[in-house]
Amino acid sequence: MSLNLRKLATFALVVITAVVTLTACMSGNKASSIEKEAEQLSVPTTHIIDKQTVITALTENLQIVGLEGVVEKEFRYTDAKWFGDKTFDMTLHGTFKTGFNIADITAANVVITANNEIIINTPDIELIALELPYDAIVIDKQVGALRKDFTEVDRQLLYAKASASVRKEIEADGEVRKQSEQASQRAIEAILALVPGVTKITFN
Repeated sequence: MSLNLRKLATFALVVITAVVTLTACMSGNKASSIEKEAEQLSVPTTHIIDKQTVITALTENLQIVGLEGVVEKEFRYTDAKWFGDKTFDMTLHGTFKTGFNIADITAANVVITANNEIIINTPDIELIALELPYDAIVIDKQVGALRKDFTEVDRQLLYAKASASVRKEIEADGEVRKQSEQASQRAIEAILALVPGVTKITFN
């Protein structure tokens, strides 16, 4: 009789041990599941940058100046007649700036991808400033004895033509445009790099 009781007690111990082990295993699985759910909930959602944030950052500057240069250009006007010639040499001195106006960049020019890459379609580079002070021009003239001297009106007309020629020449200069575009893009990159969350800046 005592032997059967011992066997029964041993069997009960084995069953209890199995139940405890199974319970511990189930508790461990449940805890692991809860931890995974907690980890999933703690993963931050990527915040997509708003276009207006980009526009606002850029519009703190009225203009993006890509290139600044110095102008020194000589022009000659000659009026030859049988009774004498007159020649008017004019040298213009000044400065110019190329780039683009920030007002030309709108929301339509900006694309923001799901990973916060900013793609910008920049406007065409343009001559945004040209200063050729009238009082800085240098005049050298030669007038024949039988010819009338140049008047102030003649001087102003020649200055206007020379200024227009300088403007056209700068706008048509491919190297000026290239350097200005590269510098303007670097300026925009420096501005937008301060916007939180930006991963990359691309230009089209």
